[in-house]
Amino acid sequence: MTVHHLPESDSFRRSLLASGGETGALIAARDWSGTLGPVEGWPGSLRTALGLILRSPVPMVMLWGEDGIMLYNDGYAAFAGGRHPELLGSRVREGWPEAADFNDNVMRVGLAGETLAYQDIELTLFRHGRPEQVFMKLDYSPVPGEDGQPAGVLAVVVETTATVLAGRRRAAEHERLVKMYEQAPGFIAMLDGPDHVFGLVNAAYRELIGGRDVVGLPVRAALPEVAGQGFVDLLDRVHATGEPFRGEAVPVWLARTPGEAPEERFVDFIYQPVTEEGGRVTGIFVEGYDVTERMQVQNALRESEDHYRHAVELSPQVSWTATPDGLLDHVAPRWVELTGNPGLGASWGEAIHPEDLDASREAWMRAIATGEPYDIEHRVRLRDGRFHWMHSRAFPRRNPGGRIVKWYGTTEDVEERKAAEAVQRAQAEELRAVLDAVPAGIWITHDPDAREIAGNARSHEFLRVPQGRNQSKGAPDAPTRHFRFLDSEGRELAPRDLPVQAAARGEPVAGREYRVAFEDGSHLDLFGNATPLHDAQGRPAGSVAAFVDITGRKAVEAALREETRILETLNRAAAALAGNSTPSGWPRA
Repeated sequence: MTVHHLPESDSFRRSLLASGGETGALIAARDWSGTLGPVEGWPGSLRTALGLILRSPVPMVMLWGEDGIMLYNDGYAAFAGGRHPELLGSRVREGWPEAADFNDNVMRVGLAGETLAYQDIELTLFRHGRPEQVFMKLDYSPVPGEDGQPAGVLAVVVETTATVLAGRRRAAEHERLVKMYEQAPGFIAMLDGPDHVFGLVNAAYRELIGGRDVVGLPVRAALPEVAGQGFVDLLDRVHATGEPFRGEAVPVWLARTPGEAPEERFVDFIYQPVTEEGGRVTGIFVEGYDVTERMQVQNALRESEDHYRHAVELSPQVSWTATPDGLLDHVAPRWVELTGNPGLGASWGEAIHPEDLDASREAWMRAIATGEPYDIEHRVRLRDGRFHWMHSRAFPRRNPGGRIVKWYGTTEDVEERKAAEAVQRAQAEELRAVLDAVPAGIWITHDPDAREIAGNARSHEFLRVPQGRNQSKGAPDAPTRHFRFLDSEGRELAPRDLPVQAAARGEPVAGREYRVAFEDGSHLDLFGNATPLHDAQGRPAGSVAAFVDITGRKAVEAALREETRILETLNRAAAALAGNSTPSGWPRA
């Protein structure tokens, strides 16, 4: 490059000092002999471009000549940071070594007469002695010399780091919000403008509407089935008034499956207007929850409660509840119908028979104190003054910590059962009296294994077992070790082969004789039968046996047999004697 020397004059230097700012003063005071030559000798094109740069409020730098000698204004000096003022007058490659390749390309393109423009380009610069990520808007233009050919490159530098980082933060925040909306458990949608165009919907909203792609569509077009259900009218009202709307358990019919009829869902939701700074509504934010399952549970619960209420009203039992301290806080209406007594608080005691009241209260207080179930039978006075036996029971409900929070009880009229039990007891006593009067021993078991055998008085007498004790030889704790059962051949029988046990397994015993041998040497001869008992399915379920004492008869039979034997012996002897005697009966000589 050729530098044209102008006549000696300091007017340009004075202009640098007058209007070039701090950087202009530095340029005026600097010795440029080693690079561009004396200031007074700079060509007019350089002076003109430099004057424009120094007066610009925008950061600008001139890269002059093939080496790109750097001349810049105060704005660029501020951008250069710690590199200024050493950067002034340096070759651009040496001034910004970390961006040498980038600036080489700038110089090559600019000196070739072409321009370059970068928007938010990112470079790593060492402006303060440490690496720094810097974003810039850069515009490079060639600066013609005295001969009209490019002699340098003019760069307009606008740092956009703060703007870019703020934009990135906004984008990250937006992305975070989008992800948060997408993952939110409730449904979310953003509607834009007076036509309520879907701008955003999350996964829960898409699930609610059957996965339809509605972004970019107005509500009427995206969800035509809701147009006649009042929702669009609500949106119009919110958009017009700027007042939010909240709905709870609102039914909505949605076509969630293509080709099928809409199904009813229930939603809690809010339409929240979105306004700009001036207060004008620009859209509506929609947020809510599909509460269909909750409503189904509530409806089922109401149905169950209604069913329970009717069942309680029709049930012969009286249901009631009590507080943890034992005061009744709810009594079914049937109690009043039966007794005429309200039953609430401690008034229930007024209906209890005086002879049963103390025991009933003691049992209830004990249950309250210990948390054990309440279970008692007592007589209750009815409206007509009669007393009926009733069975009262109650159980506590506890919280997760184990503390009782409520008592739940029932009272049932058991007068008929008590009367039936009395009849049964009388019949049982009559039957026992009859059986005890029978001269036979009777045994009965309701166990296929005959581990428990009962009998009448004669059976205990036969086996010498105390009254009321178990008579089973198969029970280790039964008092039956003092006797053994023998068959007709005198062989001892195992417990499972005894008549009651055999019949209990389904093997009937008929017309059999047994001997009971006692440890004192005495014995008893028995004769009788054992018959199986069966359950409703025909399976063996026990047995009943009846045996009579034939010990005396056996003794008589034995005596008769002995007498017969003696007579037969005498007869044989007489016959033998007759064969050796004369007709007169005398013995032969």
